Amino acid sequence: MFSRFEQLDELMLGGTWFRPETPAELDLPPATKPWKLAKLKVPRQHTELLRMCPELRVLELSPFPFGGTPSSMVNAASCANLQELRFVGGGFNMLDFGTVLLQIRALTMLGVRMWDQDQFFHLDVLVDAAIAPGLRHLELDFLSAQQLPADQVELAAPHQERLVRILNSRGQLETFELKGIAVRADTFFSSMDGEASTPRCPCHHVKKLNLEIYMTPAMDTDPIVSQEVWSLIYTQLRAVGALRILTLVCPDIHSTVERGFEVLGKMATLAELSLVDPTRPPWLTTFVEAIVAAAPRLKSMSLRPLTDASRDLINGWLTERKKTDLRF
Repeated sequence: MFSRFEQLDELMLGGTWFRPETPAELDLPPATKPWKLAKLKVPRQHTELLRMCPELRVLELSPFPFGGTPSSMVNAASCANLQELRFVGGGFNMLDFGTVLLQIRALTMLGVRMWDQDQFFHLDVLVDAAIAPGLRHLELDFLSAQQLPADQVELAAPHQERLVRILNSRGQLETFELKGIAVRADTFFSSMDGEASTPRCPCHHVKKLNLEIYMTPAMDTDPIVSQEVWSLIYTQLRAVGALRILTLVCPDIHSTVERGFEVLGKMATLAELSLVDPTRPPWLTTFVEAIVAAAPRLKSMSLRPLTDASRDLINGWLTERKKTDLRF
C-alpha cells in the first residue's frame, strides 16, 4: 500500500490507522523510492515518514489521538524545501524544534500551538524561526495565562516578552497572529533592544495583525498603567501603513476605543476590524463613530460579544448615515 504513495500529491494520516498498544506494528514498510508528496498532515508519532518526502512544501504535525510518544522532530529537517509548517500540541523537544527551524531556509509560514506548560520556559528556541530569511506569516497560539498556575505566570512572562520582541522585529512579516499570552500589551510594540527613547512598531509591513492578550497584574490594578499602555499601542499602530485586517482580543478593550481610534487618525488601508472584549461590555454607537472616522475604507466590522440591544442601536446608526457598504 505504501508504495502507492509515490504518486500522491497530498496525504493526511489519522491516528485510526495505527494501534498504539502494539508499538512494533507502527513501523511502516520502506518505500522503494522517495515520495513526491507536496502536502502532508501526519500525527507526530510518525515523523519518520518525513525522510521519504524531500519535495514536501506544506506540513502539519498533529497530536496523536490515542496518546503515545512523539517521534523525533529532527526528521522534519530532511524537508529542506518546506514552505509552510504547522505544529499542534505538546510533548516535544524544544531544542529539536529549534534545530529544525535553523535548517529550513525556505520557510515562509510558521504556525505553532503549544499545550505543555513547561514549554513556556523554553520559548527562546522559537526565536530561531526568525532566522528564515523569507518568513512572512507567523502564528503563535499559547495556553492562556488563566490556564497556568498563578505561581508560574510571573516566571513565564520574561520568556514570552523576549520572544515577542525578537519575533516582532521581523519587518517583512505580512501576517502576525499571537494568541493566549499574558504580557503587557505594549510589549508587541517595543523596540527589540529596549534602548530606543520612543518604542516603535518594527513590524511595519504587516497586513494582518491578530493579538489575543491578557492583562498583567499591573494593568489589572492600575488604570493609569492601562491607559498609558493602550495609548502607546494605538500610537504605534498608526505607523503600520499597510494594515488591512486587525483583530484585538483583550479584557476591557472597549474602554480604549474612542480615544484610541482618535489617536490612530486615518487608517486608509484598514478593511476588516474585529474587537473582542471578554468582559461583555455594552458596545455603544460612539465607539462605532470613532472607528468609522478613523477607517474610512472599512468594509467589515465585528464587535463581540454583542447584545441584541447594542446590535440594533449600531445598525440604526449605520443606516441613518447610509453606511450600507459596511458589513456589521
